[in-house]
Amino acid sequence: MPTQNTETSDKHEQILLAALQVFADNGFSNTTIADVARRAGIGKGTVYEYFESKEQLLYDAMMCYLDEQEPVYDQISRDIADEPPLVQLKEMLLRMACSFSEDPMQAKLYPAFMEMMVRRPDWSKKVRFVEKCTESIRSLVCSFMYAAIDSGDLPEKCRETADKHAINVLAAFDGLMFDFLMSNDFFELKEQFSLFIDAYIGGMQTT
Repeated sequence: MPTQNTETSDKHEQILLAALQVFADNGFSNTTIADVARRAGIGKGTVYEYFESKEQLLYDAMMCYLDEQEPVYDQISRDIADEPPLVQLKEMLLRMACSFSEDPMQAKLYPAFMEMMVRRPDWSKKVRFVEKCTESIRSLVCSFMYAAIDSGDLPEKCRETADKHAINVLAAFDGLMFDFLMSNDFFELKEQFSLFIDAYIGGMQTT
């Protein structure tokens, strides 16, 4: 017999999965709590028992989606484990770019997240939306950079600024993703990001 905790957890996940689909289809502004409730097959009031606002629902849905990507990143890390650190760094980022351009859900969700941050900047800053959403991948990028420093492929002085470099790389990735979504086959995302990574790593090696 299901326990109350199990039922609560299942309901929470049910709402999050419905929210991901609705936000992907409608964007942030055009999504209502009632839309999510209908997709989840529950009452609107039930959604508010778990989430205090539409913003919180999108945030939690985003974190849920990112958690689901962790096994993907883990598998990529295993696939490239024998490569030199800088090759691992580039390959991880390029595979992320491929995943983004090939995953319809990810490509549709990204504009919704960007829209929320533009329309509700105070809320986004309060919950540290960007920091938390990029925390795991920033940590992974830094680990590749530290390994490259240890192997001598990057100068030692990059160690204390590795997190700043990771922020720069991911910010550039965000910018390219946005341009990619807003354009009509204007450029190939993986190719463009590959050029950027090569130039950025070259700059780190010569600083």
